Amino acid sequence: MRRTPPGFTLIELLAVLALVALLAAIAVPGFGRLIDALRMHGARTALSTAFNHARIAAVHRGGSVVVCASADGQTCSAWADWHAGWLVFADDDRNRQRGPGEPILAASDALPPGLRVVTSAGRPRIAYQPDGSAHGSNVTVTFCDRRGPAAATALVINVYGRVRTGPPGAEAAARCQAAHG
Repeated sequence: MRRTPPGFTLIELLAVLALVALLAAIAVPGFGRLIDALRMHGARTALSTAFNHARIAAVHRGGSVVVCASADGQTCSAWADWHAGWLVFADDDRNRQRGPGEPILAASDALPPGLRVVTSAGRPRIAYQPDGSAHGSNVTVTFCDRRGPAAATALVINVYGRVRTGPPGAEAAARCQAAHG
């Protein structure tokens, strides 16, 4: 009686490889969308934490604290696109620009590629007052990525300084996508 050695034939191996390739082709696009959603959630949580930290610091210090977009982690940027990072600092002279000797309370690195964060037009920085309120009107911070405007999300900071999440308006989502390029 002749025994065949244990193992797989070439045909069986090719069939299994074809099945694995088909399953990977189906799963990879969904996995990419999941990664994008997790990156956006992480960025939204980090910026929300920065706003809350600034509010608490303003009350604790009894002075103004500013959160602004920052490319270098030292000075505020003039634009409302926060993809390069942000900065939280004590604004001792209340001019909403970080000057010499004003302490940095927190700073963030650039966001992952493909993720954009923009604030309401004309609001490149948020200044918290000693009572915890945010100077000015409500501000919306919109987050978007390559998944398009339908996947955009937002943080809203009201005049009392409180932060909440919610869907952005259509105009804000479109502006974010335009900044995304």
